[in-house]
Amino acid sequence: MGVIIVLIGMLLSVNLSIALDELPCHFLDSINITDGNRLANDDSIEFNGLVYSRKQYAEINYVLLRDGTDQITVDPYIRGCICNIKPCVRLCCPLGTLNTDDTDITVCQDHDKGNKFEAEVIHKNNETKVIPLERFFAYIEGIPCNFVYFDDDYQITHKGEISRGNLSTKLTHQNSCLHAGLNAETNEVDLRLLTCIELEGDDYDLNQYHVIRHQIINFCMLISVVFIVATLLAYIFIPKLRNLQTNCLICYLICLAISYSLVIFVTSFGYPSFACIPFGYFLAFSFFSAFFWLNVFNFDFWVDFQSKHRFKQMSERKKFYLYLVYGFGGPCLLILFIYILDNTVQLPPNMRPGIRDGACFISNILWYFYTPIGITLTINYVFFLLITLKIRKIQQDIAAERSQEDGSLMQKALNEKKETCILYLRLILVMGLIWIMEIVSYLMDNFSPLFLITDILNSLSGLFIFILFIVNRRVLRLIKERWQNLRGKATTNDNDTSNLISRSAAFMQMNPILTIK
Repeated sequence: MGVIIVLIGMLLSVNLSIALDELPCHFLDSINITDGNRLANDDSIEFNGLVYSRKQYAEINYVLLRDGTDQITVDPYIRGCICNIKPCVRLCCPLGTLNTDDTDITVCQDHDKGNKFEAEVIHKNNETKVIPLERFFAYIEGIPCNFVYFDDDYQITHKGEISRGNLSTKLTHQNSCLHAGLNAETNEVDLRLLTCIELEGDDYDLNQYHVIRHQIINFCMLISVVFIVATLLAYIFIPKLRNLQTNCLICYLICLAISYSLVIFVTSFGYPSFACIPFGYFLAFSFFSAFFWLNVFNFDFWVDFQSKHRFKQMSERKKFYLYLVYGFGGPCLLILFIYILDNTVQLPPNMRPGIRDGACFISNILWYFYTPIGITLTINYVFFLLITLKIRKIQQDIAAERSQEDGSLMQKALNEKKETCILYLRLILVMGLIWIMEIVSYLMDNFSPLFLITDILNSLSGLFIFILFIVNRRVLRLIKERWQNLRGKATTNDNDTSNLISRSAAFMQMNPILTIK
């Protein structure tokens, strides 16, 4: 019985292979003509006004994906070689539709202006005229590749080839298509050229590098998010670690975690087209907010070393409210500025931020992303320099007061303050240097090993923060004590930190010499 079934299967496969033909042209040069009318006299098929002889069509059972390499098996259907009969031009969207979504070139919607197109055509005598394309060409449809870019300087030859500016190499409908989109200002159809990026040889290797790089960065960001959450939990559940500066650090960490989580989610799962532009603005906002909060607790440290600054006289609650205005209000104004430049001001394409151009993030990344970050980093280093000079001055003042009885206490308080200060300054140095290196490597070469290294270091910033702020004896001891308290084993020797802070505060009030007049 089993042998009979095998034989039947073999016979069916033989019959199937006999019934199906080999397509007499490239798949991208053909269209589905299954619904055409078969002519009785010579077995030809008439479809949309064109007659396909028996040598110009075939019954096949596959379709090729966009890149033209992967094949999917489907039910048998008839496909005709239209480009062997009439010169072809390829439309990115099906005839009768237009691309109406600026953020996604694959979204095509029915439109009454999607049936007739005009473009410059170079005739045999090299005369150029704007003519209706359907008069001379047949249409085939679909974007023929996965990686494309826009090219507006083009003309169509009488053979259906694409001539681009001063370039000698001509394109065909196998590596380009005409993108028909509706201009929102004129309500007319803009016919732009989408050109395939060929990924062969070195270009293919670069694409593979790009894919692998994103996988590595996503993994590093995931590690960062885990350690950022661990750091946040430590500060939330251990009250002794909480003060104004750590509240600022928490805001910074939340912004950083949101930024990394968004990048991981979108690069892994994608997003609907309508979310592209809002996502771009929100991602930029979260990154900018993180750097603005770095400014905040640098400024707060600088204020902490001042004797007569109005911020010093404010309550911590009021100061934190003002910091909230700067930490989130500043990025809001920056995003508003980017939105205005992108949507209301008439700028050349290379000068606009470019979020609405379908990139789902700032396209002009140097001027509208790295430049604001560079400015905030410069401000951080100015505060770093001022604080360092202040500590040096205080040390000199302490040395001059060694004869006083409280000299030893003064030195202890300064050391405690200096310890905390150095901890935060390390964060500024580490985060700042990594981003500066990234900006420099971006200016040099996006595919350089330095660019990959700085990307990895940036993506692991959550791990570095965890090591800087959590992995030390004092914090680990407090975590242990908190854990024991939660388990009902409270310890009795956990007041040394708060006592030292109290002594430091009293000491700063008793000794005005610690501030520069």
